[in-house]
Amino acid sequence: MSRHHQKPVHKQVWSRLRTHVINRDGWKCTQCGARYRLEVHHKVPIAEGGHSTPDNCITVCRPCHISLERERKQVHVVKGQSEWQNAVHGKRGNMV
Repeated sequence: MSRHHQKPVHKQVWSRLRTHVINRDGWKCTQCGARYRLEVHHKVPIAEGGHSTPDNCITVCRPCHISLERERKQVHVVKGQSEWQNAVHGKRGNMV
């Protein structure tokens, strides 16, 4: 089910969920232990059928959130796809 087909989470509901998750995780990043720039990350993205529930959310700092999202996107990229896309679009890169 796509994000567009799910009922959006109301701002107040998200705010309560976010506070609950951060409190549950002890006001620190579950990845590195940082206590600054905290965000809530969906382990299974909404777009992939995940839900905004405490079981599907963890507390992460902004740098770890960026890293987790980057890793998630890399998993979905077919090996060699970026080189192929660069070739198609006329960009030069590290082509093997």
